[in-house]
Amino acid sequence: MATNLEMIATARSATGQARAEVAKFQAQALKIRSGKALNINIAKALWSLITDLSLAAFTDDAA
Repeated sequence: MATNLEMIATARSATGQARAEVAKFQAQALKIRSGKALNINIAKALWSLITDLSLAAFTDDAA
């Protein structure tokens, strides 16, 4: 979960927008890695995203 938050933060940071959002994602990732309580809304959103992507049928050639 922490890695997912860090990847989202990196992607958002690359756009140069939403600095507050990037900081929030990074702070949440740090909390998770240190064993602190997780914000349930973020966990549910990430779990939903991961589940949806795992069920998606990718048929196009990535190359």
